[in-house]
Amino acid sequence: MMWFWLLGLAMAVESFDWVVLNDTVMGGRSSATVEYIDSVTEFKGLVSLENNGGFSSIRTRNAIDLSNNTAVEIELVGTTAPVQFVVWMGQGANLYYATPVEPNTGLQQIEFSQFESKSYGRGVSALPLDRRNRQKVSVGVLIGDGFEGEFDLTIKQLNFVGEVKESSFTLDSQAAMRMTQVLQRAVQRGVPVYNAGNPSECAAIYQTALEDLLLLSSNALSVELQEGIQQTLESASSMSDSDRAWAYRRQIDELLFAFQ
Repeated sequence: MMWFWLLGLAMAVESFDWVVLNDTVMGGRSSATVEYIDSVTEFKGLVSLENNGGFSSIRTRNAIDLSNNTAVEIELVGTTAPVQFVVWMGQGANLYYATPVEPNTGLQQIEFSQFESKSYGRGVSALPLDRRNRQKVSVGVLIGDGFEGEFDLTIKQLNFVGEVKESSFTLDSQAAMRMTQVLQRAVQRGVPVYNAGNPSECAAIYQTALEDLLLLSSNALSVELQEGIQQTLESASSMSDSDRAWAYRRQIDELLFAFQ
């Protein structure tokens, strides 16, 4: 039996409840199966580009904890095709992280810092995976990126390795002052816009300020503050204009309090 090492514990391959997720969720025509044969995972099927489709994947049905790991090791053999190893941020989340995996090249180790953040297949601005909360994620393999035809892939090894080192964080007073000014200016611009009946523009002002903090000042923020901003941006994306503006405003108020 093949074993997976996760957080220092040995886990049999059967303990992962794999599920197939294809482009059929969006009207595509791809198909696939996943089976355990001779102690390895076999993932095979057909990727079709019909109906704007073009991908097939497997993922763990239940969340797993990668918070104490820093990299993945994977050995994949079979069809030479564009394959990605994927980490989904929570069940059903649009945001995920992916990195290319080359079949038939032996055991590959990929640091979480190398993963690219994506949503619906497109790169998006988000915290690097190694700086995200990875306590409840799903993982898997996706084949697509323009590939069309039959495929047959075998996961021979899959290990989560590395150890997260404890680190202390002290908020720099000058950085806190600069970030406070950015947020206060956003509030000064956003409040009159909201009161004038334009919550969408207000939300856009607040969103830009929060994204600027992540992009330009992330090194001055603790992991917890970065994670809080990222989660607010993600959850608010599906809200109404007014609710989104208020969600961003609450996050800004929390940050202003933290910077005092």
